[in-house]
Amino acid sequence: MTIEIIKKANEYRERASRYLKNFEWEMEKRDREKAGEALWGVVSCLVNALYLLEEGKPSSRHGDSCKFAQEFLISSEGERDGKELVNAYRKVEKFHANFYHAFLD
Repeated sequence: MTIEIIKKANEYRERASRYLKNFEWEMEKRDREKAGEALWGVVSCLVNALYLLEEGKPSSRHGDSCKFAQEFLISSEGERDGKELVNAYRKVEKFHANFYHAFLD
């Protein structure tokens, strides 16, 4: 693993931290659409950091990141708990879509 990969993974982690603060701020303002998008930012940045550390290169496609996240969650947490985390991941992904389409109440 190169120092560049570690630096980039750390940048993802720092961005996730900023997005978490944004999520909390938007929740205080009761802007659920923006809060959901910020929460998706937290999750996707952390997944991107893990992908980078595991694969040695950044993910270039959303589908690759999703597949990686699902496989990682199941392999690290076991079948039952991993599937629950995958379901949570999918729900957060819906918040991302909701930001653009406003379909959730």
